[in-house]
Amino acid sequence: MMPALAVDIALFSAYVAASSFGLLLLKRSLGRLRAVGGATLALSPDTLLLAVGFALYVVSFALWIRILARLPLSTAYPVAVGLTLAFSTIGAVLLLGERLGALKFVGMLLVFAGCVALSLDSK
Repeated sequence: MMPALAVDIALFSAYVAASSFGLLLLKRSLGRLRAVGGATLALSPDTLLLAVGFALYVVSFALWIRILARLPLSTAYPVAVGLTLAFSTIGAVLLLGERLGALKFVGMLLVFAGCVALSLDSK
């Protein structure tokens, strides 16, 4: 059996990956669908991306429920939001061509530092 910390790390990693990648797929597909007139019901690569993004978001919600069952909300929520914010922002820069200025970068570092501080056990 895996130690509790390893399980928590695995759950957060899976949650952040599913949530961030799902969000990126949703954003990319919705932008493309809007550009071609919003034909969201037609079968196309973009509607498939939309469906996969939605499915990943559903998976991330199921993982979130597991995380909530294991950890205090005061720890789980800031860590999940902070990591998802950071990875979604990095993904938006790399996959969607969005800009990341110095202020946003410093903000992400502060969010990451906050996640580390919140994850430390205060017993």
